[in-house]
Amino acid sequence: MRGKFADIVVLSDNPLTIDQDALIELEVLMTMIDGSAEYCLSGQAQVCPAESL
Repeated sequence: MRGKFADIVVLSDNPLTIDQDALIELEVLMTMIDGSAEYCLSGQAQVCPAESL
């Protein structure tokens, strides 16, 4: 929807499809709040909008 901003988290893998024991190894690559990237893991520029950081 136009004019709406989502809060999202980009993870290193799909927590719904990986083995339960591998959940502890998931990394947060990017966190977006109100349409702005609030966190970006170092070296993950491909998933982080540069203008937001």
